[in-house]
Amino acid sequence: MASYNGALYIKEQIESILPQLSREDELIIVDDRSTDNTKEIISAIPDNRIKLYQNTSNKGVVKSFEEAVRLAGNEYIFLADQDDIWTKNRMEKMLHVIQRYSVMLVTGNMVAIDKRGNRSKKTFDRLQAKDSCNYMLNISRIFGGKASYYGCAMAFKRELKEVILPFPKYMESHDTWIAMAANLLKSNVHLEYTVLEHRLHGNNVTKSHRKLGKRLHSRILFARALGELSIRIIRYRIIQGGE
Repeated sequence: MASYNGALYIKEQIESILPQLSREDELIIVDDRSTDNTKEIISAIPDNRIKLYQNTSNKGVVKSFEEAVRLAGNEYIFLADQDDIWTKNRMEKMLHVIQRYSVMLVTGNMVAIDKRGNRSKKTFDRLQAKDSCNYMLNISRIFGGKASYYGCAMAFKRELKEVILPFPKYMESHDTWIAMAANLLKSNVHLEYTVLEHRLHGNNVTKSHRKLGKRLHSRILFARALGELSIRIIRYRIIQGGE
C-alpha cells in the first residue's frame, strides 16, 4: 500500500485487509511524506504485521508503490489503495486462481462507493475471464485506454518483480505497466469476482476526457514501455534458461 494524506479512510481499509492475512503475511505501507496524521493512525493499530516505511521526500504514487513492491519479500504480492475496502475472501479467491492456473498475475473487478461508503452509480468496465489469454488484444486495449486493469485489484507472484522493477521514470501508471508485463509473458488471468469497493471522492476522481496532446503523449509512452518490457522479458528468459 502507498499512503499519502489518507487519514479519513485508511483505518477502514486496513481493517478490511488484516483479517484476511495469515500470521506469516505482512502489510507493507510506504508513506509519501503525509502532512496529516496518516502515519499516527497506522502506528496506532496494534498489529506487528504492519510494516510502515516513509519516503525521504514526496515521490508520488508510482514511486511509492515501486518501493512497496521492492520491499515485499513473500511469494504473493497484493496491491491496495489507502481509501478502498477489500471484499471478504478477496485474498483467498485470488490466491486460489493464481495457484490453480500457475500464472504471474491475477486481476479482479471492483465496484464504486462514495466517500460515505455507499454504493455509487459510477460503473467500471469489467474484466472477462474469457479474455485472459487474449494477450495481444489485452495489450491493445491498454493502448486504447479501454482495459480495466487497476493495481488495487491485482495480485501477482514475487517472480514478476524481476521484470517490472524498477518502474520507468516516464511511466504514468504502474497498473498498466504490470498488466502489460504479464500479458507479454502470457501469464495472466482475469477474475470476474469483485475484489474491492473502490472509493471515489474529491481527491481521487480523475477526469475521463484528456486533451488530444496528452492522449498522444500517453500513447508514445506506452510504445516506449512496450519496447522496454520486451527487452526485459528477453533478458529474464535468458537468465531463467541459464539456471
